[in-house]
Amino acid sequence: MPKRAAIITAFDPFLFKGGIETYTLQLISLLESRHIEVTVYHTGLLSNERKTDHLTLSEFLEDIYRLGKKLLREEKLYNFIIANSFYGAGYFPPGKETFNIYHSTHAGYISKYCESNRDNPYFKFQYLCVEMAEYVSGYGRKKIAVSDLVKGELESIYGFKDIEVVYSGVDTTLFKSAEEKGQLRQKFGIPQNAFVGIYVGRWEYLKRNNILRSVILHRNDIYWLLVLGSGGEDCEFNGHHNVMIKQGIPYEDMPLMYCLADFMLFPSLYEGFGMVIIEAIACGVPVITTSVGVVPSIYNGKPFEHLLLPEICKTSEEDLIAINQKIDLLKKDLELRKEIAEQGIAIVKEKFFIEQWRKNMEKVLGI
Repeated sequence: MPKRAAIITAFDPFLFKGGIETYTLQLISLLESRHIEVTVYHTGLLSNERKTDHLTLSEFLEDIYRLGKKLLREEKLYNFIIANSFYGAGYFPPGKETFNIYHSTHAGYISKYCESNRDNPYFKFQYLCVEMAEYVSGYGRKKIAVSDLVKGELESIYGFKDIEVVYSGVDTTLFKSAEEKGQLRQKFGIPQNAFVGIYVGRWEYLKRNNILRSVILHRNDIYWLLVLGSGGEDCEFNGHHNVMIKQGIPYEDMPLMYCLADFMLFPSLYEGFGMVIIEAIACGVPVITTSVGVVPSIYNGKPFEHLLLPEICKTSEEDLIAINQKIDLLKKDLELRKEIAEQGIAIVKEKFFIEQWRKNMEKVLGI
């Protein structure tokens, strides 16, 4: 009789294409390659029980709770359970072997936001609710963190122990340097000789769109490609003379977006892993970034130290000067760009490629 596994997550990975959904599809592929049948529990299964699809935070947490209870009633069908982040908090107490994968910690995420928004009661409420769910989701389970940063937060915030770190993986057969960047730019209508900067992610405060906005407005010598995810604010640069905005790009086309650029600017306030950073590096694109997610595992020496930004709290003159200095360095020093690209590609192939992730995950899951 074949083994069966359940994955509990927030959204249907076959309909939504966020980072955790992409990760879930990779998990499904891994398990099925080992002849393990997979059932995904997601909040969409509860849609007939809801009065609206526009959920408040409390309603979303209620759905997470009810989804876990649904799995609890059906756990006898499975050999083991995998939960994404705190989405499995309602599956409590677990009666089957359960693995909890922490893609970030909301406690760390919200505390970063609250540093500059201390009087916002909504985020204080969210911090409290999600922190409790996150703590419960570690009870009686084997805990997996996607980066050393997330492991450290789980240890320091919740006191968790025996945490396995399994870096997320990127498909290096898909994410790779383009041989004909000139032809690629011509295809997308980007000036051939432009120095192109790219940003990938939601257009929102936690991704530091205030920093991005200031840099874009002050750097008319840069052609900017903004590849925006869903769920963010409206971007005011639509139609701007030196800005191209792309939305709804399929995952398999993302390597083309990265390969259009000469560098990436990613001043995010918080990331658990930062997959877009690894994807860009895999495509040979230098990434100017803050020390978030997996960055400390890479940017701990030459030549990547040239790209590391200090922790940015406000759009200060010092912040903009630091960013502009790094952009200018990349713009002027072709040899440095080449060195960063070559070493970055080598690091991804050594530590962050998808087959390495599969081997490590098989070991941790015992399959």
